[in-house]
Amino acid sequence: MKKKYYRKYPPARFVKCFEYLRFFLTQLARKITVPNMIIMEMTQGFYVSKAIGTAAELNLAEHLKDGDKNIAALAKLTNTHENSLYRLMRMLVSQGVFKEKSHRVFSQNRLSRALLNKQESMRYMTFHMVNGVNWNLFGELKSVVETGENAATKVLNMDVFS
Repeated sequence: MKKKYYRKYPPARFVKCFEYLRFFLTQLARKITVPNMIIMEMTQGFYVSKAIGTAAELNLAEHLKDGDKNIAALAKLTNTHENSLYRLMRMLVSQGVFKEKSHRVFSQNRLSRALLNKQESMRYMTFHMVNGVNWNLFGELKSVVETGENAATKVLNMDVFS
């Protein structure tokens, strides 16, 4: 018999309170941080998005599902350049997406498990958001703001819903 997936979520009231606290702390951090640093962090956010998208595309979380792997093994499994993959993994570790257990040995953590191939996975949503059409459409944001024209029409030669 196939096991159904049920996730127990905290009560909505708790989530709402937690989100308020998170928002408050974010605003507080922005008030006490140098504005140039805040803008730098915000503008570099697309680096993180693209790195997570690349990790999802390479299925790195799935490759680490059964245990820690060194970068050479991961590079072989993903058919990638070892040192370039190492830099990607280090960047993701710095963002809390994976964990480096020892020099060049990586493992899963709470965030990377969200990219596993399972029902509640964010892997395919990540593909959708950063590795394709949406990425190209947002590349036209300035043009959209200047002209009011639909980015999909410009990039795809059709309406996005077509």
